[in-house]
Amino acid sequence: MIGAVRRNRFFEGASRRMKAIAGLAALLGLPMVLLAYLHSSVGTEPFPIGEMLPSLQLASLNLDPVVLDSTGSRKLVLLFFTTECLYCKRALLNLDVLNRRYQSQVIMMGISLDGAEETQALVAQQRPSFPVVVDLEGNVRDICRIQGVPTLFYLDEHLVLRSRKVGVRSIEEDERDLKSFLGLEGL
Repeated sequence: MIGAVRRNRFFEGASRRMKAIAGLAALLGLPMVLLAYLHSSVGTEPFPIGEMLPSLQLASLNLDPVVLDSTGSRKLVLLFFTTECLYCKRALLNLDVLNRRYQSQVIMMGISLDGAEETQALVAQQRPSFPVVVDLEGNVRDICRIQGVPTLFYLDEHLVLRSRKVGVRSIEEDERDLKSFLGLEGL
């Protein structure tokens, strides 16, 4: 009888330990699964500096096709953004100011990773001085390996990525980087 009581207490303790371990694994497992999903869905590496940007199939806000495959002899700055991102809205405003100052030296363009309707509403509100296009097919994020928004791509005349900036930035930081990209640092 005493042996049976001891055995039951042992199994009860083991059962509680197993439940605690299972609970801990569930708590830790969910974030790990989420991180693994985000890592695999975004990609492991950002778009490489020095690589030529592939041709992107985009659409104007009127839903006319836009193919980004040539800029002539001018450099290009692309802003990848989403319409609900507060930092992206700030980046759009920064790019608008810089476009007004440097539009003779560089082409600037916004690429919305959201749908046309949401993008049209944001553009109507902010009225940027540069073109904004949308990714209707939803593949630009993967093609360009965008890992966070806002993201700025600085591309040379041949659409080769020369620099990339991700995240919230001040207008001063953006202008300093743009001047460096354009070779205007001392001016």
